[in-house]
Amino acid sequence: MLTDIVLIDGVSRSVSPLWSLTWEVLFSLLLPVYIVVARRLPVLLQIVIAIAASTVGFMFTIGALQYLPMFAIGVALATGWQRIDSAARRFTGVWGALAWAAVIVVASLMTISYWLLLPITGGQTRMIALPTSLVGITMLIVAAVHAPLLRAILSTRVLVFLGTISFSLYLVHEPIVIAIGNMVPHASLTLVLAAPISLAVAVAFYYAIERPAHRLAQRVRRAADRDESAFAENGLVVSGPEARAEADAPRRAAP
Repeated sequence: MLTDIVLIDGVSRSVSPLWSLTWEVLFSLLLPVYIVVARRLPVLLQIVIAIAASTVGFMFTIGALQYLPMFAIGVALATGWQRIDSAARRFTGVWGALAWAAVIVVASLMTISYWLLLPITGGQTRMIALPTSLVGITMLIVAAVHAPLLRAILSTRVLVFLGTISFSLYLVHEPIVIAIGNMVPHASLTLVLAAPISLAVAVAFYYAIERPAHRLAQRVRRAADRDESAFAENGLVVSGPEARAEADAPRRAAP
């Protein structure tokens, strides 16, 4: 139980979806490092390095090297989003629509490449499919924002709502599915019962726990911003050009 609460040192596997939270917590702690690196490298190079590192981590069964670089892809997209946005907006008109359709089809096939390649590559499938699927997922993220048809589909109320509760659903669904599976005689009945119950519990979990946690984090952030502004107004925090001017003052005054 303690391991599942702390998460940093792994999880007990009692609730298997928690395994990914270990890497999410570590990423949150390392986020400043990610940002510093991202500001010094071109977006494409960051993505290439992240995918290569993740593949090497998989090959040598190094969890940190396999999973932590995946977060670097998101950081790269975030830090370089203005350039990506400018480039993506050039795809307009009929040819733009055709280009986005091709991107979506290719990216989707790349994302499910493991199952497509499995009959051909056998034991080497994962090593080939991991970098391929990461490229596909990255392409789909960009397309979800800029491809008009895909953006319209993903912006429907139902899908927006499902996206909103998706993390809560990810956390709660497994115990429900396992419990129902042990109580009913047929697998098909498990699916019929588990799907609506999991959704209902996920909605409750979101409104009772996840959303209040988000709001608490936002309040803490706003309070920290207010404190920083207050310190700055009182001359307790000096940054940017003012800090450089004060640092240079003794040198200018020196004979």
